[in-house]
Amino acid sequence: MEKPTDDFLRLTPYNSVGLTGLGEIKFKKFENDGIRCDFIPVESEVFSKPKKFIHWIYNLDFKVELRMYSSLFKSFNPEEVGYLNDIDLENSLKVVDGYCNSEILESKPEDSYQFIRKGFFCCDKDSDFNKKKLVFNKTLGLKNFK
Repeated sequence: MEKPTDDFLRLTPYNSVGLTGLGEIKFKKFENDGIRCDFIPVESEVFSKPKKFIHWIYNLDFKVELRMYSSLFKSFNPEEVGYLNDIDLENSLKVVDGYCNSEILESKPEDSYQFIRKGFFCCDKDSDFNKKKLVFNKTLGLKNFK
């Protein structure tokens, strides 16, 4: 795309992007094997807040288990058919892998965090801290706010 449209909010020769919590990346020039960019830290006097931010984790080798809970019942009003008959055992829990920075190893059961783009999670007592196998339960998804 030679000249991006106004709603194209990614790194281009005309648009900068931010690294969440760190600073701004500005395009400098094209090179044979990629592009060259400038990095402007948040603390810099020339930092200007970009429209779009890149969410990133600088240490991808620490895996955690995420338990993604959804509605326990199949219907909006489980009283109509009886609570026990309306439980959705197949779809109420999805277990997925996630990645965190190593600082998460300092967690204790019931510590809570916001995981970017996913929601709010609480460290589960099923976590095995000796083996560095941490488990987090979703307590509130970000889409619950809309």
